[in-house]
Amino acid sequence: MSAPPTRPPLSGGPRSPFARRIRTICGLSFGVFAALTFRLAYLQLAQHDYFLAQAESLRGEPVEIPPTRGALMDRNQTFLVHNEPAYFVRMDPNAWYGPSEEKAPKSTPDDRKKACLDALRRAAPELQIDAVLARRPLSQFKARNGKTRFRTYDLPKISNDAGKKLRSMGVVGLGLTQTTRRIIVDGTVAPQLVGVTNRNGLGLEGLEQSLNAELTGKPGKVYGEFDGRANSPLRKFWAVPMSVTREIPVQDGTHFVLTLDAAIQKKTQAALQEACEKHHAEAGTAVVLDPRTGEILAMANWPTFDLNRYTKKVPLALTNQAVALPYEPGSILKPVTLAAALDRGVVTPESYFYCTGSVKIGNKTIHCAAHGGSSAHGDETLTDVLRNSCNVATAECALRLRADRLSTYLDRFSLTRRTGSGLLGEHAGLHKPYPTWTKVKLANVGFGQGISVTSLQLAAAYGAFATGEYRTPHIVRGKVDPKTGAFHAISPDAARRVISERTARQMRAMLQAVVDRGTGRLARLSGYTAGGKTGTAQVAENRVYGKKYVASFVGMAPIVDPRLVVLVAIRDPKGQEHYGGEVAAPAFKTIAEGALRELRVPPDRPEASPTPVKGAAPHSFAD
Repeated sequence: MSAPPTRPPLSGGPRSPFARRIRTICGLSFGVFAALTFRLAYLQLAQHDYFLAQAESLRGEPVEIPPTRGALMDRNQTFLVHNEPAYFVRMDPNAWYGPSEEKAPKSTPDDRKKACLDALRRAAPELQIDAVLARRPLSQFKARNGKTRFRTYDLPKISNDAGKKLRSMGVVGLGLTQTTRRIIVDGTVAPQLVGVTNRNGLGLEGLEQSLNAELTGKPGKVYGEFDGRANSPLRKFWAVPMSVTREIPVQDGTHFVLTLDAAIQKKTQAALQEACEKHHAEAGTAVVLDPRTGEILAMANWPTFDLNRYTKKVPLALTNQAVALPYEPGSILKPVTLAAALDRGVVTPESYFYCTGSVKIGNKTIHCAAHGGSSAHGDETLTDVLRNSCNVATAECALRLRADRLSTYLDRFSLTRRTGSGLLGEHAGLHKPYPTWTKVKLANVGFGQGISVTSLQLAAAYGAFATGEYRTPHIVRGKVDPKTGAFHAISPDAARRVISERTARQMRAMLQAVVDRGTGRLARLSGYTAGGKTGTAQVAENRVYGKKYVASFVGMAPIVDPRLVVLVAIRDPKGQEHYGGEVAAPAFKTIAEGALRELRVPPDRPEASPTPVKGAAPHSFAD
């Protein structure tokens, strides 16, 4: 029996083309698998942190938690400005249009529009939605996708109660977001000083602007994933469970305690307004400060406005004139000149002068104001010079003192630079360097012409007559920690010696004579001693003195140990009365008496008429 035939090999042997293909395919497959394994290991191990961060950034970005803005309080920690819960309202007309099933069953766009507007009128009448639509009627625009859309309305914030009521109505076309809003307790109290914020809480004017960084605080951040409600300020409470990886705590804004006394501020504003309206004045300002500390107790301006009805239509009403508008002080600068002359020893309180009513210096003649039909004061002591507000004798004192010395004292009293109060818009005043002064210029500066200063500069300068030391005026008394409620006082700048205590004591006695028996008689207080100086400065327009005046009075009380310095300046009073002793002195009296009672300062003077002085002009207010 024969053997079966042998079958030829399929591959043709180990070196056949088929075997080589198999090996090549296997090798390539192994190489690709190895490369993928290496790449996967690299991504999973070496690049783990990077891709984890990328994934987290895709699923949820850091959420910023806005801080609560700090409050402003007066010295007694009574709120001037604070925050309260509120709702931000956005009206979207686009939500009124589209299939009714998606918006409100069996309703038309007009129905949804009417329901939305009616809800706003009932629940939030303060929004005045009809007035808003009158100013900004519904309008359309072309979106990037080519579709026509209505513009949305970002409405003012509304109260918490109104927001909750609107939210419960489920109104189509309204978006409500919880937030806070700035509440001004009384918008008429020091509006130029306090200032305002915009709708985003950024300070625009006054202390709201100058203290903005600390009032604002620092926002917090939450890193994690959030659900659909995450467009709310409360979104940190709606994070997906176990997704929060890190949280930076929010730092609420600092609360500031001001040196202002709200009660004294209101009395000061009322007295200033009464004086300005009585004399049909263009403007006025008043400053009350404590000479022992430099604390500003009140700072009033007229015309004024209500912060709750903020408008930019009256620029002068928005201006803090006490620091921003310098003017020639006139006779209220004379005490500074006489104090410098006393301190340098070129005169004494008993020094004698003779006033003929005018004096010629170079080719110019200086006059005293007319009183009782004459401008001559005759024989005068230094006290009489101040009591009579004599230009001639004051010019002589300035000439004896010399330009360099007078300039030095003006600088010591901070009348040539900003006071350092930190108030927004503070002006440094206007003056020329003393080497350029002629003798006439020196004489003019001595009695308050040819130099411009602010009301705050003058009030702070008079504060130096209390002890002989200058204290920087300031408006911030301290801070309150928003977490603990602890009060932290801010130490004022150290006092610096300006004149000797003896000179200060002599000046107070001379200033008291002005009030008791001189041009400042209408400033005499009931139950308290007081001293001060009147001023009636002509206003220069286009380098020519015209018929406008600044009537002013600045003084202190009680005179032995002054607790207050009060300045009142009335710009352009109209009518027969325009002297500082007639226009500003009565306002000083009202303000000082009210403030001393608010501070519970015990009276130091029995009610009795002052002893008349021989030679005094009893009915003269000319200065």
